[in-house]
Amino acid sequence: MLKLQDFEAAQARFGSYIQKTPVSYHQPLDVYFKWENQQNTGSFKLRGALNKILTLSPEELKSGLVAASSGNHGKSLAYAAQLIGVTAHIFVPWYASDVKVTAINDMGAQVERVPGVYQDTEVRAQSVVAETSATYVSPYNDWNGIAGAGTIGLEWLAQTPQLSRLLIPVGAGALLVGIALAARSIRPDIEIVGIQAEASPYLHHQFYHGHMDGIEQHPTIMEGLAGALESSAITIDWFCQLCDQVILVTDSEVETAISCAYHQLGEVIEGSAAVGLAAVLAGKISTADKPTGVLITGGNIDMTKHQEITRKLGADQI
Repeated sequence: MLKLQDFEAAQARFGSYIQKTPVSYHQPLDVYFKWENQQNTGSFKLRGALNKILTLSPEELKSGLVAASSGNHGKSLAYAAQLIGVTAHIFVPWYASDVKVTAINDMGAQVERVPGVYQDTEVRAQSVVAETSATYVSPYNDWNGIAGAGTIGLEWLAQTPQLSRLLIPVGAGALLVGIALAARSIRPDIEIVGIQAEASPYLHHQFYHGHMDGIEQHPTIMEGLAGALESSAITIDWFCQLCDQVILVTDSEVETAISCAYHQLGEVIEGSAAVGLAAVLAGKISTADKPTGVLITGGNIDMTKHQEITRKLGADQI
């Protein structure tokens, strides 16, 4: 299990590569937002990708890096690989947003779309690793990556020590596991709430029913949270131990949150990042009973789609 010193070591490795992202209090909703959409690459994912790369040996780096990603992990890995001068080959599902795929290409990484579901993307990436001896960098199934993501927990509580509850987006669970372990290393009583897409409720089902069998995945604006996990994922058991509750949100609720962030908070955020705000706006969790933090994880959204949402749901309709 990761301990406080693991997160502190990750922070020390980052140096100037990682931004200390701001926190702001919004009185009408009574929440403290942590803005990782302002992170380098526009996403929290850089923390995990960079910490993983910085712990690899020269031997592990020389054949290049391979990853499967719905977008932000791939973009972050491409950025980190460019920083240290190694090659990266990123596999993305067919539904990955064009803006993220273009960004990966622009950073010099090779990117390939894979048909089928997200698991097919992971299978394709692993097959290339077997053929080339490249190093696979998982977006969730790696403790160094989890430690990097978890540094958000230390940073957030240093900025706002009064927080008693954290709302964390959930896809494969690595972000929540990292933040929960980091935060509880200094605040054992802090409440951890996971927010997941109703269209891809894998860990929600695991948390409440003890398995992920029979889950149907549907297209969603929260594509960064979509997809099943590897059956051996280290996040599954830890997620269920560390999380206090899991809330599902719909695409409609997330669109309202994206529009609210833009019109009322002046921030451009993507669907996967908007889930905590969506849960608050939909009344699925109260913020009146204890100081609550909402993590905004990224801002890599297609601007045509963003304009469509924010025009449809103007400031007077939120």
